[in-house]
Amino acid sequence: MSAARSTPGSLTISEAAVAKVANYAASQVPGIAAMGRPGLLRNLVRGPTQGVAAEVGEQQAALDLFVIVEFGIDLREAAAEVRQRVADAVLLMAGRRVVEVNIAVTGIRLPEATEEQPAPRVL
Repeated sequence: MSAARSTPGSLTISEAAVAKVANYAASQVPGIAAMGRPGLLRNLVRGPTQGVAAEVGEQQAALDLFVIVEFGIDLREAAAEVRQRVADAVLLMAGRRVVEVNIAVTGIRLPEATEEQPAPRVL
């Protein structure tokens, strides 16, 4: 590939595009069950930007993430991992330095209850 040339022009990156990057990066963190809010509100807003609000400037971005986590995880550790992965992904793909990632845990996914099967009766 030849050396890149500088041609005049601009690049606009939408808030939706940055939100998609952040959604994907956050959802890859172990312990993050889903993005968004639980229940009815979650069903109203679906898609790759679900659970993310982004503000994007010329050089920086700020993000609000709404996550549903798996029961039993260390929330502080998961939040730190989400922040790092989201910041890295947005910088890599959009060239925007992330100045803040606010995380709201909106729900906790409990383990599926398993019913104990009754012992078979022997006649």
